[in-house]
Amino acid sequence: MSNSCCLIGAQFQGVGARINLVPQGWQLNRGANSPWRAMEQEWGEAIIDGRKVVVDMDVIYPPSAGSRPESFVVRWTVGGVEAGDRSFLNQAGA
Repeated sequence: MSNSCCLIGAQFQGVGARINLVPQGWQLNRGANSPWRAMEQEWGEAIIDGRKVVVDMDVIYPPSAGSRPESFVVRWTVGGVEAGDRSFLNQAGA
């Protein structure tokens, strides 16, 4: 099962336009132990603490040029210090 999910969520002023929406596996973004959600919560806590969060994200599409990304590579800094580097597989049904 897939959802159309924002790469940068609305809570971070991510745009609602199609450029910010991609199909993501349900558990990646919305499951009880969602790694994507945990990453966003980390960003949110840093912002609440008054620290600046800067995100760099690579959306990797399959060589067959399908419309569903196969993975995401996300790097971020908090307060100017490298804070995270995560890779996420975007599996159908996951």
